[in-house]
Amino acid sequence: MMDIDELLPGFTSLLFERVNPAKNENHFYYIAWEPTLFETGAVVRIYGRRGGRRRVMAPIPFPPLTDAWPLIRGPPLFDYVLTNPPFGGKEGKEAQTRFAYKTGATQVLFLQHVIESLKPGGRCGIVLDEGVLFRTNETAFVQTKRKLLDDCDLWCIVSLPGGVFTAAGAGVKTNLLFFTKGGPTASVWYYDLSDIKVGKKTPFTLDRFDDFFRLLPARGESERSWTVTRAEIEARNYDLKAVNPHTKGDEDQRTPEQLLDLIEAKGREVAETLALLRGIGR
Repeated sequence: MMDIDELLPGFTSLLFERVNPAKNENHFYYIAWEPTLFETGAVVRIYGRRGGRRRVMAPIPFPPLTDAWPLIRGPPLFDYVLTNPPFGGKEGKEAQTRFAYKTGATQVLFLQHVIESLKPGGRCGIVLDEGVLFRTNETAFVQTKRKLLDDCDLWCIVSLPGGVFTAAGAGVKTNLLFFTKGGPTASVWYYDLSDIKVGKKTPFTLDRFDDFFRLLPARGESERSWTVTRAEIEARNYDLKAVNPHTKGDEDQRTPEQLLDLIEAKGREVAETLALLRGIGR
């Protein structure tokens, strides 16, 4: 048995929570696997807590995931899902058969599975790489995001800085998505942290979310936050990437005439300077 705090960093993991109000009991299902998500090498870890007193985990290895699946599933549906699926994984044709929208992208299949695993009213917080949000050139990506918006209220996307998961072996740009099962999405509230520089001497700390938590209850607008409607998302073919409309761009706003006047003025300055230099040399 091991304490939940002893989980090794860098494990690809899935955390489910089930709440049993009658018994004041929470169950967490922690799943790690290698080398692929849906085929072999599954390890199931169950964490149970009753009355907030017991914090233990039991690792149970299964060579094929098919043997572990009944235990991984736990109850048929879940109230809460907190997960960080693997980025950039590739699944074979056999692993795709149980999914409505077939693709080799592990994280897209994972998102479909999470949607199906939530109870009505169930909530999810998930980390997804930027590619899932902006890619519209593969049918399964678009279909999965449409299903997410049809079946769930995607009420918040937080754009994280690059490098947040570098220490865990994932250098891709990532986002936090929060959604509730049971109703279509009318609009998505975005919060942008992508401009923050993250490094060994400048780690990404919780205090970066202070303003986020202040604005969250009312979905307030600020230099870092804004709202996008469902119609706007559909017009972009379900591109969910965070594009901050309040970011001050470096685009030159001068007209061609203004630029020509500037070039002419600089030319006169150059001519005058050359004439002065020639006079000094005589």
